[in-house]
Amino acid sequence: MITLEQIRALENKVVNAMEVIQKLQSENNTLRSTLEKSQKKIDDLESMVNAFKADQDEIEQGIVNVLSKLDELEDTINDSNAEAEAPVAETDEEVSAETNIEESDNEETDLDENSESTGETEVEKTVELSPEDEDTPDDSDEEEAEEELDIF
Repeated sequence: MITLEQIRALENKVVNAMEVIQKLQSENNTLRSTLEKSQKKIDDLESMVNAFKADQDEIEQGIVNVLSKLDELEDTINDSNAEAEAPVAETDEEVSAETNIEESDNEETDLDENSESTGETEVEKTVELSPEDEDTPDDSDEEEAEEELDIF
């Protein structure tokens, strides 16, 4: 038969098991609460990461737009430099200056032929050209153009 001692031992084991079950349930509830808080924090952080990614995409697009505009500006500057360096069509003044120089050269040749017959010296045959007849570029205009274009 079953003795009173066996029943008391069984009762102690049941009470101990119930205490362990209650502790485990309490611990389980604490862990579930911590998990919920952690999950909520993860969700908040993920939304922040997504917001940062969206901001980063917007920033990158802005940088790409600015770089594109800088490229356009650089192309415009390069095009204007190329136009400035391209030979310019001769103006009426340049054509008349060249004509005057050619006429002066022809006069020198005529003088050379006349001087040989008259015995003039080489110094007497030299014809001076006026500054407007000379076909030399104006250095100051080129320097001004370079200063205007040198913005960097």
